[in-house]
Amino acid sequence: MLLVDQHPDLELILLDLALPDRDGFSVLAELRERYATAAVVVLSALQAQDTVKLALDLGAVGFIPKTTERDVMLSALQLVFSGGVYIPREILDGGKSPQPHPGGNQRPIRRELLIRSGLTPQQN
Repeated sequence: MLLVDQHPDLELILLDLALPDRDGFSVLAELRERYATAAVVVLSALQAQDTVKLALDLGAVGFIPKTTERDVMLSALQLVFSGGVYIPREILDGGKSPQPHPGGNQRPIRRELLIRSGLTPQQN
């Protein structure tokens, strides 16, 4: 927390849950309590749905697996900066991998969920 205390103007905090000296969830809860205006995004190798749900329940505005490709990670952070919440679709789908687009295009379907101001994805 010392580093965050030294930079009170932080807008984004990337948090790994696997910390050597503390439980990542307790750090997340403390960050949300002490720095309510900073967006906290979890960047973790842990990807179980229960882990993601707990992180979001504790106030994370995004959950990015460490295996995420660079361009997807950048898009996820852009969503967070625009007021959204990022959750990888494969986590929402229970670990099912994205399917290719119909017609032979092998690009994966967008893997994020954007939630703004309490609206459902259909309302956005």
